[in-house]
Amino acid sequence: MSQDNYARVTTYVNKCLLRIRFTSQLDIVNHHDINILSFYNDQDINFIINVYSDSNQTTLQFLS
Repeated sequence: MSQDNYARVTTYVNKCLLRIRFTSQLDIVNHHDINILSFYNDQDINFIINVYSDSNQTTLQFLS
């Protein structure tokens, strides 16, 4: 694995939120600098999206 493929983004979920079932959404975007988590709140689905953008804006170019 080249150094360009290492994940540079992560999401911290406090253990007080462990009752909520979080799911990693690789089916939406599968990129090493984008982390998408989903969770349900009543009937609604919510997303937490973390994006790391390097000095070359590689991830932003991928998204566009």
